[in-house]
Amino acid sequence: MYQKFLRGSRGQFFKKRPLVAEGNNKGNNKMGLKTSLSPRLIKNRIRLLKSYLKRETVSRGFPVEIAIEITNHCNANCIMCPRQKMEREKGFMDFDLFKKIVDEAREYTEFVFLHLAGEPLLHPKLMEMIDYCGKIGLKSGFSTNAISLDEAKSKQLLQLPLDLLVLSFDGVTKETYETIRKKANFESTYQNINRFLVLKSKSKKSPYTMIQLIYQEENFKEAKDFYLKWKKSAVDVVRVKPYLNYPGLDEYLGKRTRRTGEKIKPCMLLWRQLAIYWDGTVVACCMDFLSKMVLGNAADASIAEIWNGDPMQKLREIHGSGKIAELKHCMECSIPQVGLVGLVGMLFLDDFVIKKLLPRIEQLTILKNIKRVSYFD
Repeated sequence: MYQKFLRGSRGQFFKKRPLVAEGNNKGNNKMGLKTSLSPRLIKNRIRLLKSYLKRETVSRGFPVEIAIEITNHCNANCIMCPRQKMEREKGFMDFDLFKKIVDEAREYTEFVFLHLAGEPLLHPKLMEMIDYCGKIGLKSGFSTNAISLDEAKSKQLLQLPLDLLVLSFDGVTKETYETIRKKANFESTYQNINRFLVLKSKSKKSPYTMIQLIYQEENFKEAKDFYLKWKKSAVDVVRVKPYLNYPGLDEYLGKRTRRTGEKIKPCMLLWRQLAIYWDGTVVACCMDFLSKMVLGNAADASIAEIWNGDPMQKLREIHGSGKIAELKHCMECSIPQVGLVGLVGMLFLDDFVIKKLLPRIEQLTILKNIKRVSYFD
């Protein structure tokens, strides 16, 4: 049924209309492609790209993005989320550890995403973390389920130097939304999002705001209505994001993505990004929720030391030599591979601009990617 929809008459919507739309927010309705032309940052991107193309195990550059899990506590239980398999301890990142990480990253890192396996709004120091990033000139953003996005938090966020806010809302109807996002209430979350957008439309200072639906079997019939409903709101972009399989999540209601018969390129993330858990544990990428590829701990070593430490060098060697099949974790991952156009974009565009462009890129590739990969049995 799912594949038939994509190829059938109703699927023509995705061919005739973009899957993203500029919002109706008058204060921030342009793409704003003001790429950071700092020679220091450009040189870092060049070094990273050279290291990737040459398959070097020791990266010449510094990660342009760091995903920081400020907490892995969550107030929802989503059916597609790998948290259901997560056995590690839950907690909140210490503010001093957070400052250590971003202080070490500030010179070359272009964006920190304050989210990994949890709900950032639950962290009591979230607002201070955002403010601190702004003070040291580091762009930041996070994704939220908006369950706890009350009026007070909305007003605070609109006063802070937050650069990106992703509002995850996976349905148009109560039945669909609450089927996907267990523990969440459709009406109250919808009210939270609407209130934030009303406040945003009146604010001179606000983050680039994206509302997002994770495109999956439970809600694919509502994707068109989702797009049409939110494109007239104060969001800056509406995103219909393809479901990605997280390694280690053996089944998602009996459905899985697979890499079969596919020539896999080395993963660019190993030469571009780091992910850090709330307790300082550093893992190879943002798809590792289950501690399968631990590189070290940011509380005990510097980001630079971990970035080119022995565990990361070993992973790069395996990827660079074409032996990715040895890494079950990587074989189960369905992050799209980066082509030539993507590599060129990563050279000339800063990481924040890429995040703005990504929904538009997906608009061009979603059909191809979904047909190429077996998403559902």
